[in-house]
Amino acid sequence: MELASWVNGEIEQPFYIDGRIVFVPDVVSGNTLYEVVYKHEVNGHKLGMIQAWSYYNVTDLDVYEISADYILSQKEAPEVIEAIEHYEIYIN
Repeated sequence: MELASWVNGEIEQPFYIDGRIVFVPDVVSGNTLYEVVYKHEVNGHKLGMIQAWSYYNVTDLDVYEISADYILSQKEAPEVIEAIEHYEIYIN
């Protein structure tokens, strides 16, 4: 919820292909997805499903992994959010 407030995003918004949920990111803000990481980073299967949705919907996406510890250590919204990893999914 804290990260969502920083980026004016929505929490756990499902993404669908043909009426089926293919993945649910932790936070969505426009074409940017945020995954909050505590112990396990985004696995290849989830990243593959994100890519499939992107291609199916002809939509570019940015996916950021953000440490849960980093989020909890902030006293207020940071000017720049530090990411563990950044995946650019561009279809063009």
